[in-house]
Amino acid sequence: MGIRWECRYPLTGLSSVWVSTDNEAIAAVAKAYGAQVHWRAPYTATDTASSLLAIREFLGYHPEVDYVAYVQTTSPMARPDFLQEACQKIYEGWDAVFSVQRLHKFTWKETTGDEVTEPLNFNPAKRPRRQEWGGMMIENGMFYFSKASIVMKDHYQTGRVTYIEIPPEYSIEIDAPFELHLAEQSIFFLEDEMVKQGCLKPIRKSKDSVAPCHVSAIVASKSNAPSEI
Repeated sequence: MGIRWECRYPLTGLSSVWVSTDNEAIAAVAKAYGAQVHWRAPYTATDTASSLLAIREFLGYHPEVDYVAYVQTTSPMARPDFLQEACQKIYEGWDAVFSVQRLHKFTWKETTGDEVTEPLNFNPAKRPRRQEWGGMMIENGMFYFSKASIVMKDHYQTGRVTYIEIPPEYSIEIDAPFELHLAEQSIFFLEDEMVKQGCLKPIRKSKDSVAPCHVSAIVASKSNAPSEI
């Protein structure tokens, strides 16, 4: 589901779209929707391999890439205009851009046994109302845009870093089976809304733009992740 959603739209600002996988079925879906396929080496497709490891392997084969956009298939609601907004930030000279969701949640210290808990992000004596509190910006894992040189140093976020705020209805992240069902129910309705709203906008390149540069999007998938097709 995620690969179909993320590969089917032409994205202004991206030079190429790749799916990194070790699975024939996933590769076939990627090609059907116009993406190129990077075949993952076995050591990057294990249960313990990090996404950074897979992306660094990809960059080793593609030294022409200046910026990489890592789009996670476990966040299948990545609208084209969200990615275009991140591309715009890259063209404006930011080193790294990532997606966040605004949450209005009061957090408490985790405890064990008889230990007393404590508030972490608010004062109970001055408990704010939701309308009076801006909330917190939490990474939602949808995408990470970074300079290739940053990723090769085993980072996503360093230097001049900014974020793109994603609406909560698009911030579904699939970590459990029920979230897959939730995404399946939501994606078709939200796709209709996206078409009605006309979400694609041209990238603005100012005289101070970092362009021309090669910005490649990567959707990383492993054969043991059934939710990723």
